Amino acid sequence: MSRINTKKYQDFLKKNNIEQPFIFKNIKEGRNNKIIKVICNNESYIIKHYQNIKFKNLSNIRREFFFNTFLKRNKINCIPEPIRMNLKENFALYSFIDGKKIHKINKNHLIQASDFIKKININKEKYYNSKYLRIAVDGITEFDDHVNNCLKKIKILNRVKINSSIKKDFSNLLSKKIIPKYNYLIDNKIKIKNRKLKNHEYIISPSDFGFHNIINKKNKLYFFDFEYAGWDDPIKLICDFFCQPDYKLNRKQSDIFTDNLLNSIKKQSKMKLMIKYFMPFYRIKWCCIILNEFYYDIRKRRNHAGINVDEMLNVQLNKSKKYFNYYLND
Repeated sequence: MSRINTKKYQDFLKKNNIEQPFIFKNIKEGRNNKIIKVICNNESYIIKHYQNIKFKNLSNIRREFFFNTFLKRNKINCIPEPIRMNLKENFALYSFIDGKKIHKINKNHLIQASDFIKKININKEKYYNSKYLRIAVDGITEFDDHVNNCLKKIKILNRVKINSSIKKDFSNLLSKKIIPKYNYLIDNKIKIKNRKLKNHEYIISPSDFGFHNIINKKNKLYFFDFEYAGWDDPIKLICDFFCQPDYKLNRKQSDIFTDNLLNSIKKQSKMKLMIKYFMPFYRIKWCCIILNEFYYDIRKRRNHAGINVDEMLNVQLNKSKKYFNYYLND
């Protein structure tokens, strides 16, 4: 495998008493990092090789490894087991879970997904001051952040410079659809007093939580990809969960997930109103997220993961247009 420099991985595996011979295989699912499957005799592992990025003073390799370790210590086993980090080379070793992607979502999947969030938040108050749990990346610390995160994505897109044949289409989507829709929502939004969240209002969140980061093994769901994880507002987790572009949930499915997740939280009706109110802003945010490949920094991350970004620009642009037309073109 000419694209994988295996020597550093082999040296690392040997130092951790993992037996040879080693077989390395690229896994294409990784969009921001190199994901490599390692087969050693009858055991399989995953090496996740990160680009060197830090989120709020905590590198993504540390954030994810610490979060997995936190979950394991709390006897949550439906995740990859964290084995060892190599901070110098910026990669980490995890157990491999031989599951399958979910293509058709059923009620059991939604219950398991919401139960996972509930389970990791049992006795959450014990961890308010934990050095291993920080605010999630783009986490909500005050109510205005729900809207500000959306605006931040728009501003970044507005600074993007494109030298390609799709420049006009990209500009039209942004200037004639996304920005006017955002302005309309701002002009017509109800007044909500901005305030900081209190400790008890936070949840421990995997962030980037959705069926794109879940696999099914013998009817049991396993969860992964926690490099943005931390304390967050449950409203954000729920809105992001519903907004994932590759998994459309109908009203009944959305209610199953929300009702099961919130059945132990006070002021459910008020929180549901806030979810309904903020949802259009999250839809706009996700129109922008789909266009991540247009950002220079994201292009670097995709290239690090071995993805040809130039081939994706037109695909993502059309995907964002369809997403906007489906959810926001009214």
